[in-house]
Amino acid sequence: GEPLYPNFEEIVALCRDYGLKLNLTTNGTFPGTRSARDWAELICPVASDVKISWNGVTRETQERVMRGSAPTVAKWNKRRADLDDFLVVARDHPCTVTLQVTFMEANLSELPQIVWFASQRGVHRVKGHQLWVFYPELEPQQLTRCAESRHRWNLTARECARVAEEC
Repeated sequence: GEPLYPNFEEIVALCRDYGLKLNLTTNGTFPGTRSARDWAELICPVASDVKISWNGVTRETQERVMRGSAPTVAKWNKRRADLDDFLVVARDHPCTVTLQVTFMEANLSELPQIVWFASQRGVHRVKGHQLWVFYPELEPQQLTRCAESRHRWNLTARECARVAEEC
């Protein structure tokens, strides 16, 4: 789950009171008793951008990359519905919504589909970064580890650009 800050609502209030813009990155679990729509109504009026971690278009890939984010079909469906609900509120504010992706072997084949998925929902952008390897167990997931994986990454990046242009 995502604890956010214990005083998160105070941070939002300070942003509102002082005219500051919030730039937020979230795992998209929207904790507590609030719905995704309720969180959006709190956050979007003061946010410049909300980045939601999103690492697959299939439940299996999302769960493989972010364990606990989609362990069941019901939770995966809720995650997708929560994104849609958040976007409905965000449309009424100058806040942008970004899907933030970690580029790695586990989701490489789905990256163009993530771009399409985002465009179909009205997400403003898809942003990502290469996996940063801090543990040897993750080295096989790194797309910059050898010439062949870099080549596949470059082909996929071109395909993502093509999909984005068509959307």
